[in-house]
Amino acid sequence: MRQLGLVQFFSWFALFGMWVFTTPAIAHHIYGLPVDDTSSDTFRKAGNWVGIIFGVYNLVSAIYALFLPRIAKLLGRKLTHAFSLTCGGIGLLSMYFAKSPEALIFSMIGVGIAWASILAMPYSILAGSIPQVKSEFIWDSLISLSPSRKSSMVFSVDHSLPPFIITMQFMQL
Repeated sequence: MRQLGLVQFFSWFALFGMWVFTTPAIAHHIYGLPVDDTSSDTFRKAGNWVGIIFGVYNLVSAIYALFLPRIAKLLGRKLTHAFSLTCGGIGLLSMYFAKSPEALIFSMIGVGIAWASILAMPYSILAGSIPQVKSEFIWDSLISLSPSRKSSMVFSVDHSLPPFIITMQFMQL
């Protein structure tokens, strides 16, 4: 549970950073704009391209999610999640080496694989680690704060804490 929480924390931290900084990064790195240019037509063109590649990663995610159960059955839940996150990490890193906007499509394939796993596999892993008696108790009493329920609440904090930390850090700049 703790390991999974740590993995989730850093996964969401990376995704929030990607969502916030992709447009200015692509505008600067791919389109050659100065860092302070946020209003030119070329910056808007970069922003439009980011919308397209984000659509690509969501499409890949939707397709890959259909195969996750079969992959998890073959590799196991943890290894499936590790593989998917590795694909996402490679995708994010490859953005730095992209020389053209079209090359970013390949980066987003890796991100899409990770996104599908981030949305599904942690809950599958967590559900598999809760004993049957406790999982039945959770369904019977959603209001009760049993140890299992507290774990679920802590797990949810992993999704909201990284954006908060990033926001607070960049508000100081």
